[in-house]
Amino acid sequence: MKIDNKQKASRIRVLYLIFPLLVVAGTALFFLLSDKVNIWYILYALLMLLAYFIIMSFFRFNYVSFYAGPDQVRVRHKSLAPFKSANKSIQIKADSFHSFELVKTKKGKFKTLYLFQKSPGGVAKYPGISLTAVRRADAEKMIKALQLILAMKKAQTN
Repeated sequence: MKIDNKQKASRIRVLYLIFPLLVVAGTALFFLLSDKVNIWYILYALLMLLAYFIIMSFFRFNYVSFYAGPDQVRVRHKSLAPFKSANKSIQIKADSFHSFELVKTKKGKFKTLYLFQKSPGGVAKYPGISLTAVRRADAEKMIKALQLILAMKKAQTN
């Protein structure tokens, strides 16, 4: 099963880019058309941009590509926030997949998926993957796929 949030991620990315552009263009247009030049307008625009970037980084929107099959679990994700461009990937073979945890915060608005893998040193916990930008139905499909892999693994061991 393959799931991704490409369309929603592209809309969020456009929003990330358009709002700062509109603020800068509006400030520049105001200076060109205004008789008075006041530094407070520039400071106000900078504070708006700073607040915008802080708020948008708080949401932790990610592009997520999820694959779950009988052989492996693969999650690729990338932050949609400006100035964060690292692509990250988690691949776990089905044999070493131990468990998962879905943590919901702020009354279920923010969802973070944690994957656990068996390793020779014990159980390893991967960094959380924000599922905030993933549709609810797709997040439920991901959880069901992970539960199915765990059930198949348990059936094989019995």
